[in-house]
Amino acid sequence: QQKGKSVGALVASLNKEATKYYSTAEHHDSAGAQEITDKIALMMSQALKAYQKYNNNELPSRIFFFRDGVGDGQIPFVAATEIEALKKAIAAFNPGIKLTVIITSKRINARFLVPGAGKMINPNSGTVIDDVVTLPERYDYFI
Repeated sequence: QQKGKSVGALVASLNKEATKYYSTAEHHDSAGAQEITDKIALMMSQALKAYQKYNNNELPSRIFFFRDGVGDGQIPFVAATEIEALKKAIAAFNPGIKLTVIITSKRINARFLVPGAGKMINPNSGTVIDDVVTLPERYDYFI
């Protein structure tokens, strides 16, 4: 049992079809931000090794990294620590690999409705809202 610990996990697709995966999980102190940063870099390195093994020593040209569990106030810290650690871990394999980081948030209070059949209803699945109500200093959107 791991009292006072949280679990960080990383899942990586190993092929273009995204049908084969590598996954890993690590315990870390709930309050240990530096420990999270260190472990996320280690997990990325492990995922890149798995990718190389599965793909005859080839590496991806681009990595899309989805990060969850980051509050608005934590974004500068994550950018300064975790993302920099990820860049270093990736550069150790190949500095030419491009990294795109997407911070996801499921805890939002915004609700979007559209007119329909005399009442307001939810928009169609897949609707993307990326203007007017989004923050101009970020590339953010609602889906």
